[in-house]
Amino acid sequence: MTEEEKEVHQALFAYKMALIHTGYRSWWHRLLSFLEDDEARAADATLTAIESQARKIVNSTKAHQAACRVISAQQPEYVMRMDNFLALLDLNEQAGHSTQEKT
Repeated sequence: MTEEEKEVHQALFAYKMALIHTGYRSWWHRLLSFLEDDEARAADATLTAIESQARKIVNSTKAHQAACRVISAQQPEYVMRMDNFLALLDLNEQAGHSTQEKT
């Protein structure tokens, strides 16, 4: 296993654990957050931070992006849909387009 694959595995593992902790952002979790439940809001903040970090890691190089695709493809289909790791990939960066607006 390459260093890039290890980094992606660790990032996706942390992301998946945060998703599980929020019930995959279930309606119940969203309701609790709306009602300002401290635990739900803390879990949501943690998920947001971990998701941001995972996004940075999986988009850091083409090898990291490829590792994310391989890991996602190895999951059973229903798990792949729930985890949606491919959503972390920045498609604009992959296509060579800038994500910043032109001024």
